[in-house]
Amino acid sequence: MKKLLYFSALCLLVIFASCGNSKKSSENQEYLDSLPADMREISQQILDDPENPELYKERALMWIKKTEYESALSDINRAIAYDIQNPAYFIVKSDIFFAMGNVNECKDALLKAIEKDESQTEAILKYAELHFFFQNYETMFLYIDRALDIDDINPEAYFMRAMAQAEIGDTAKAIRDLHKAVEQKPDFYNAYVQLGVIFDNMNNPLALDYYNNALQLDTNSVEVRYNIAMYYQNRDELNLSLIHISEPTRPY
Repeated sequence: MKKLLYFSALCLLVIFASCGNSKKSSENQEYLDSLPADMREISQQILDDPENPELYKERALMWIKKTEYESALSDINRAIAYDIQNPAYFIVKSDIFFAMGNVNECKDALLKAIEKDESQTEAILKYAELHFFFQNYETMFLYIDRALDIDDINPEAYFMRAMAQAEIGDTAKAIRDLHKAVEQKPDFYNAYVQLGVIFDNMNNPLALDYYNNALQLDTNSVEVRYNIAMYYQNRDELNLSLIHISEPTRPY
């Protein structure tokens, strides 16, 4: 009799467990079906491995691309909850806050990333860039220098500093840093464009060389073709100006 009761109880437990698993599976499937198609695979991975912070980070990045910032923030906060020492998660969090227009929260997230890893040049440069946007050049320069002290092979850092120097009127330093940027990154389109603009403003024919370097990197660049056309127009060479406006793929 006791064996029969034990067997019956065991059967009931199996039935209840099976029903519970079936209900959970059904709920999970409903959840997955409610998501955009391209979000279902990563979400299934999260259901299978819910304590993996990298999966939450990956999905947060996908939400950012969809401009679903609240969902992105929820996922990156989960990643941080599982691994609070990882600076990369705070960098993603700063990107979300920046996209949401929450500047102070963005700053705080970047400072936390730097606190977790003082050699984290990505966070340092993002923090410098944030100050550049608000024309806080003194602070920006400090953080640019800090990044370059860690690793002086950093064309983006030289480019950013050059842009700030150009804005405050230190043309010589801007040129020096832009040259450093293209030296380290020969296909740095934006750096060649800015060199062209600076030399164009100085009425220096070297501007054309830099514009042409940029045009070789992007033969369909409307920006560079326009700059070259204006270069010639400002020098009363209207025929050459019209050529560059009318031939979008002309490299010179």
